[in-house]
Order: sequence, then structure tokens, then C-alpha cells
Amino acid sequence: MKKVLISLMALSSSGMAFAQQEEPVKTVETAAEQPSEKPARAEEAAEKKLDNHGLGFGLGSGPATAGLQLYYDFNLNPRPKGFDQIHVFIYSGNAAEQSLSGNSEVELTQKRLVASYRRVWNSGWFVGAGLGFVGGELNYKYDETWLSSSNPIVKKTFNYSAGVLMADLGWQGNDGYYFTVGFQPTAFLGFKGDYDESKIPSVSNHRMKASDLWGHAEEDKSLFNIGFGWYIE
Repeated sequence: MKKVLISLMALSSSGMAFAQQEEPVKTVETAAEQPSEKPARAEEAAEKKLDNHGLGFGLGSGPATAGLQLYYDFNLNPRPKGFDQIHVFIYSGNAAEQSLSGNSEVELTQKRLVASYRRVWNSGWFVGAGLGFVGGELNYKYDETWLSSSNPIVKKTFNYSAGVLMADLGWQGNDGYYFTVGFQPTAFLGFKGDYDESKIPSVSNHRMKASDLWGHAEEDKSLFNIGFGWYIE
């Protein structure tokens, strides 16, 4: 009986020792499996981060003015699948009329700040709508000093502003560097301006040219644009 008990105790001790040797192996295997998942997750997170923010620049043209455009795109979900996007742009354009007599000229300037919400499909086509602000100036300069040094130089500035309600239609690429082409039909809300034709000197065609260009300020609404952008971290 005593021999049997000793044998059982020996078997029990060897079993416990074997179990203790097995546990570290499992720990090593588990630790070896974990690093393979981390790079994949980090790569996926980095890809989504790169997809979120885009910066770009381009050219814009309206019925009266033409100029430069800077924009920022924020994607609300990953591309290149269909995604939603917030598009914010600043536009600065001008139109000049220099066919006045002498060295006189009149110039119309416009600046816009607009934010729109877009839905972009897999093909790159998008549609959206936005709100913003537009403001500008009509700058008139009368310079007849070339005729006589006694002639005064007259400068006048008239300002205008309005709210912007805009549709947003176009196409953009889905690569890291992407082109975009768009058309933005626009309505002005609450247009206000302080133009006064009587303040323009009654010389030659000056009043007519200034008034015509001021009329374009209210009509210079919709924009065509083409740009180039890239996604950043």
C-alpha cells in the first residue's frame, strides 16, 4: 500500500511539472500572434486619416469676374467608395474696364467664402448645396493729369455684400492627388450696395462704364471652376 501511494505522488508531481512547462509555450505563441494584427490596424487607421483632409487651388470664372480659388475638403467617411464631404472655398476675382478716356479706369472685385455639403459617388460625380457670404468693391479712378497737372485725381470706392445660396455640381478624382471640375449655380440673398452714379465725374463715358460694371456685381453669381488638390495627414 505504501508503495502504491508513493507511485501516485510521483505521477502527480510529474504531471504538475509538465503543466508548468506547457504554460510559457502558450504565452509565447499568444505574444507572437499579436504583432501581426497591430500593423494591419495601424495601416488601416493611417489610410482613413489620409482620406479625411484635402487641400486644393484652382481657377474660378463667373459672368463678370474671374480669379483664384482655394479650397479645403473634409471627408466624413473613407473613400474611394461613395462618401460624404464638407467643401469650403474662398474665391477672389476681379473685372476691369479700362476703355475710359485718359488713364482713368473702373474695376469690380469680388470675394466669396462658402461651405457646402456634398455626396460623392464611386464614379467621382458629386452633388451638394451650400451657404456663404459674398462681398466686393467697385473702384473708380479718374486721372487726367496727362492733359494738365492741375487736373485732380479722383478715386471712388463703392461696396456691396450679400448672402450666398449655392448648388454644387461636378466631378473629382479619387486618388491621393485629385482634379476637380465644378459648376455652382448661385443666388444672392439680401444684396446691398452703396453705388451712387452722381459721384462719378460726368466726363466722357465714365458714368456709363461704371454703372454697367456695377450692374454686373448683382449678376456675377454662378461660378465655373477647375482645381487640383491633394489629401494630407
